[in-house]
Amino acid sequence: MLYYLEGTRVRGVLLWNVWGQVDAARALIADTGPWKPADLRGRIPFD
Repeated sequence: MLYYLEGTRVRGVLLWNVWGQVDAARALIADTGPWKPADLRGRIPFD
């Protein structure tokens, strides 16, 4: 999984071989943050 940040806001999420997490990724993109890269680790589960 790869997060695209612009400043402290998530602008995109690459879900590579991660199924069923599109809604979680969309919610994270809609959230204005602020986010730090360390805060995003594990935010969207792989299962």
